[in-house]
Amino acid sequence: NTLKQARVQHSVCVIAPGFDVKAYTFDSSISRCINPKPVHGPISSIYHGIRGIDRASGYLIWPVDHPVVEHSTITYLITEFLNNPDSVIKPQFRGRSGHPIIIPAELAWEIPYGEYEGGLRKLMRDGEWHNIFIDIDDEGIIANINTKDDLKLLNRSCKKIDN
Repeated sequence: NTLKQARVQHSVCVIAPGFDVKAYTFDSSISRCINPKPVHGPISSIYHGIRGIDRASGYLIWPVDHPVVEHSTITYLITEFLNNPDSVIKPQFRGRSGHPIIIPAELAWEIPYGEYEGGLRKLMRDGEWHNIFIDIDDEGIIANINTKDDLKLLNRSCKKIDN
C-alpha cells in the first residue's frame, strides 16, 4: 500500500524457495522472484530482485523488516534520486541511517552473485559509491522489526500515536 501511495509503478518481492505465497495477499502489481540461495544473505536477495524486474534508472531497496516507512518518505527519496541520478540516496533519522535506499542502475548491476562478506554496506564502501544522506522526519526508516518482541513494541508505539 505504501508503494502504491508513493506511486511506485513496478516492484518485486524476493522470496525464499518454498515460501507459501498462497498464504499471503500479493497485489497484482507486485512481481515475485525466488532467491534460490537466501543463505548468501540479504545482498543475494537484492541481486535477484534487481534482475527480477525491468531495467530501471534506479532501484529502491526496501528490506521487509522495515515495514512502517511513510509513503511521503518514499516519494521524497524518489524526488531526491531524480535530482541526483548517479548517487545512492540514503535516508537518515536524527543522524541514524535507515531504509529504504535508492541505488542507481549502474551501481545496482555491480552487485555480485553469491555471498559478499559485509553485505551491501561494505560493497558500497569498497566501490566508493557516492552517497547522499537525506534527513527524514520518519522514525519508520530505523524501525527494524526482527523479533516478536520488536513487533510488540511497534504495536504499542502505534497505539500511543493513535491515542
